[in-house]
Amino acid sequence: MSGRSRGGSDLRRRRNTRREKPRILIVTEGENTEPQYFNGLARELRASGVEVFRLQVEGIGRDPGRVVRRAAAARADAQPDDEYDHVWCVVDVDEHETLAAALRTAERLGIQVAVSNPCFEIWILWHFIEHRAHIDKKALGEKLKRLGMTGKNLPNHFPFAAYSAAVTRAEPHGGTGEYEVAGNPSSSVCRLVKILTRRSQ
Repeated sequence: MSGRSRGGSDLRRRRNTRREKPRILIVTEGENTEPQYFNGLARELRASGVEVFRLQVEGIGRDPGRVVRRAAAARADAQPDDEYDHVWCVVDVDEHETLAAALRTAERLGIQVAVSNPCFEIWILWHFIEHRAHIDKKALGEKLKRLGMTGKNLPNHFPFAAYSAAVTRAEPHGGTGEYEVAGNPSSSVCRLVKILTRRSQ
């Protein structure tokens, strides 16, 4: 019995060591900008010779509560040999009435959440320029349009390599805590990006 038990443990260890890279699931509220961003950042890192997470990005176009529930379901459905090492939700403040409840649920389930105020596009803007003043979605959209964004799509020339500048610009705005909503403007996407870039090197 003990020999078989040891053999089983060895087999599990071998299965785990065969996993080439850590796996991370990112479930986003947006169906376009956020998936484009995280997949583009991964391509940028690979092109720079950096080994990155195996990313799975899902944009489901729902409110924060549904995003958290989708992330929890995907984690539960993962096969034993291909479980996620990290599970993140990326949501906006906007005017969601479910945000506070979604954050409580995520904390209870141990799912990380990156919150942007007013929305994810503030994180995008910080790749281009500094911005410190309160801003609404309309004004933010106008700024990004002048920088080449069309609707919810990133421009072809988007500066993914400027992620470190975006982190530097985001951190003073308080978007670094867990399960909190910081003031406008803020984005704790910087926490997720720091994990991606640190763990990938």
